[in-house]
Amino acid sequence: MLSAIAGLRDCGQNAASEAVEPLAAIACDPRIPAEVRATACKVLRWLGSESRPVWPVLANVVVGAAGAPADRAVRVEAALAVIDSADLSELVAGLINDSGKRREVLAVLREAGPEAASTRQTLQEMWARGAPASNQPAPPPAADQPEDTEPQPPTDRLEAIESALVQIQKRLEATPAPSKEKDWYTVDEAAELTKLKAWTVRDACNKSRIAAEKSPDGRWRISREEVGKIQNRGLPKQASGE
Repeated sequence: MLSAIAGLRDCGQNAASEAVEPLAAIACDPRIPAEVRATACKVLRWLGSESRPVWPVLANVVVGAAGAPADRAVRVEAALAVIDSADLSELVAGLINDSGKRREVLAVLREAGPEAASTRQTLQEMWARGAPASNQPAPPPAADQPEDTEPQPPTDRLEAIESALVQIQKRLEATPAPSKEKDWYTVDEAAELTKLKAWTVRDACNKSRIAAEKSPDGRWRISREEVGKIQNRGLPKQASGE
């Protein structure tokens, strides 16, 4: 299962987006090893806005209302999967009222690194002034379950998820592999190519150390030429053009 999930990134976003709901279901299932669930969250992060339908589900993973609350690494990856493309604080703020649970969530966000700093601060401010209570946690999505059928019992859920992944993998295997070279790369793709951390690349974009442009959805895009410069010369120490 781990190799099937990790391989989704090699198939391109259009094809991998078919796996959004099964990946979210995996992230919520405590019977699945934490490594597999964390990898599912990483793929959902890579998919960005394509994973919008399951952001509320991931928010429940972050606060420990879905999945295994003790699996801190999974909760960190679930937070990062949402932070890039949405306001995680809005999704999380009203889910918990217990002060201990709130401190726990702030600790999870602290582990997520600099990318989660603003979310952590916003949550603290929202809780200080009293965040409104939200609805019940969003249930994990069903994996390729036909409409107008009875819900599957919990004991069959893992088998349904694995079956859905098998079907997706078969469809993806029939999809031509995307070209390795592109004109523009996402932050994660640029980080992978340059052997840097994604948050390092994003911070460099924010500080104009990397010449990057923002797409209509507000995410950084880095040109092939700029990636080549970083590969050859390393990350610039000052803003480009200075």
